Amino acid sequence: MGIGIAAVALTVALAGALVPVFSGANVLTLLLRVEDLADTRVLALALAFSLASFFNAIALYLVAARDLRDGFHREVTPALTKMFGAAGALVLVTYGGLKVLAAVVNMQSTLGVFTQGVGAAVMGLAAYGVAAYALGCREMMIVAPVVRRLAFWREFVPAAIREEEDLR
Repeated sequence: MGIGIAAVALTVALAGALVPVFSGANVLTLLLRVEDLADTRVLALALAFSLASFFNAIALYLVAARDLRDGFHREVTPALTKMFGAAGALVLVTYGGLKVLAAVVNMQSTLGVFTQGVGAAVMGLAAYGVAAYALGCREMMIVAPVVRRLAFWREFVPAAIREEEDLR
């Protein structure tokens, strides 16, 4: 609980420190390519949250590694490596999807921006699933058979025929 509270405090402190930096920073506006954003200070809040979340994840990892000792590194480190690899695929495909969809949809409309975001997110999640499965993530090996058994992968059999087969 102390780590979570520290992460929240760090978020607030970083937000307070970063908002003035983003207030008049034309260099950051050009670097991040957000010239058309009315107020770039909102980006400071997202950055503060991301940095504090990163701190939170590292702190929780270190505490768990200390408490669980040998088994933790043997079990968790390979899983994290596979997940980070799959996350790399997610990032690349999502970024590519954003670029491709920006050329196809009308980015001047709310629907176009929504379509671009949702489309790129779906592409990225699919890439993550495929990459995680290819890397042999244990969680994906558990989920894959369940997904295969979903109704839309089965051949449709009317209920009356299914009941007759069950009676035999």
